[in-house]
Amino acid sequence: LAALDADLERIVTDYLCANDIDHATEVQDGRRMIRIPACDRLPGALSEGLSVAAGHAGALTEADTLHVAHPLVRAAAVDDARLKGSGMFAVRFRLTAQAPEVLQRRRGARGRLALSRISYRGFEREDRLVATAVFEDAAVLRPAEAALELLGMPCEDLPAPLGDLAVTAGDLDEVVDEELFFDQSHTSRAEAEAFSRALDRLDQYVEDRLLVQRRGQREISDQLKQAEERRDAALGADARGRAEERIRRLERELSDAEERIERLAARDDGDYERWRSAAHRRRYEPPRAARLFDVEFVIA
Repeated sequence: LAALDADLERIVTDYLCANDIDHATEVQDGRRMIRIPACDRLPGALSEGLSVAAGHAGALTEADTLHVAHPLVRAAAVDDARLKGSGMFAVRFRLTAQAPEVLQRRRGARGRLALSRISYRGFEREDRLVATAVFEDAAVLRPAEAALELLGMPCEDLPAPLGDLAVTAGDLDEVVDEELFFDQSHTSRAEAEAFSRALDRLDQYVEDRLLVQRRGQREISDQLKQAEERRDAALGADARGRAEERIRRLERELSDAEERIERLAARDDGDYERWRSAAHRRRYEPPRAARLFDVEFVIA
């Protein structure tokens, strides 16, 4: 959660700085506060000014808690980033002292980077960000998480695209497709396990229903036996007729119960088929991939 709070704070402050919107960051009662005066460059009601706390706001009454659904994050920072992040552009990443060694070794290197969102809607429902970076020497940044860490480094726009960049957009597309394939293969294993568990639960549900049906079958059989004994002991025609009628009704009920048991045992059941089909649809629901942006970069 602390990492999420830090990312949200960085997204908002980067947006405010990029749009030259006055703001101040301070620490109050152990919480990081961002105070933004009224500004007509902010959308909607945000233009009246606001204060937000990065992290749990607790008992604070004059500030909102910054979260992914907050208007400042969604309507301002995210929408602005999507608008300005469309098309092809170039940036210079400036590594911090905390940058991993795999990035430190690449100072001065140039390449192309793509950020993709993969949406899974099967048993494991999630949205995953996949960053792919390809350098001019055709090397792909490994491990894959390092590309996301590169995106977290401070950066600045370059005045023009890197026209002499050796790695092409087609080269990047090919590597992105491979990365997405590997990501889906990893998720498929988890999906297969979840699918197997779902089928096991479904079969257990059917077995439980069979247990109930067989118990009911035995009860009907016991009632039928008692009805036959009463018929055999009946002295009058009316009593014998009523007993015969009860026997015929119980025989029909017993036949129906046996038919239900046979269908359940053979998994010839409407509910079972519907739920099994739903499980198969979820298991093989294809992921949706969306390219969020491409960028040419140089690491400084």
